[in-house]
Amino acid sequence: DLELKRVPQGGAGSALRVRDLAGEPGARGASGTYAKASETLEAELWLSGIRPASFSGLDPALAPLKALNLPLAGVVRAKGNLAGALDSLSFDLSGGSGVLELPAPVGITRKVESVALRGQASDGLKRARLDELSVDFGTMRLGLAAALDRQGGATQVKLDAQLHNVLVDDLHESWPPQ
Repeated sequence: DLELKRVPQGGAGSALRVRDLAGEPGARGASGTYAKASETLEAELWLSGIRPASFSGLDPALAPLKALNLPLAGVVRAKGNLAGALDSLSFDLSGGSGVLELPAPVGITRKVESVALRGQASDGLKRARLDELSVDFGTMRLGLAAALDRQGGATQVKLDAQLHNVLVDDLHESWPPQ
C-alpha cells in the first residue's frame, strides 16, 4: 500500500509492505512529511520480523548485514532537509533469537536469545548517544551505552560496557581468536 497526499503545509505519505522473506513473515512501514516553509523532511520507518542478514547478498554494500542473522522489530526516525543534510536520527529496535556473527578482526559467532538497541544522533549528527545495546546470549548478557560529541573540532567518546553472568569455563568462547 502506498499513499501520497498534498497537505497545506507541504506533503505527506505512507507505505506498508508485508511479505515473506526467506520463509519468515516480515513487514515494513514508512511515513513521512515535508514542511514547505522550512524545507524540512521527517520520516519514520517501522520494521517487524525483518532479518538483516537476508539482505546481505543483494549488494556488496549490504554485506555487513550478514552479522545480524536474527529478526528485528522497531522504529527508526529521521529529520533532514532537501539539500540532503540529516539533522537528527533516532532508533529503537529489538531482536529475537538468532545468530550474531562478528567478522574479523573480532571473529566471533554466537547464538543470541535477544537484542535491544536504542539511541539517537542530533545536531547534524555531531552528537550521538547509544542509550542501550543489550545482547542476551542465554546465560551471559552484554550491556553497552556510549556517547559521542564532535563539537569545537574535538571528539569526545564515553563508553560504558558490562558483562553479566560470565562463566569462567565459557570465557574462551567469547574471546576473539588470535
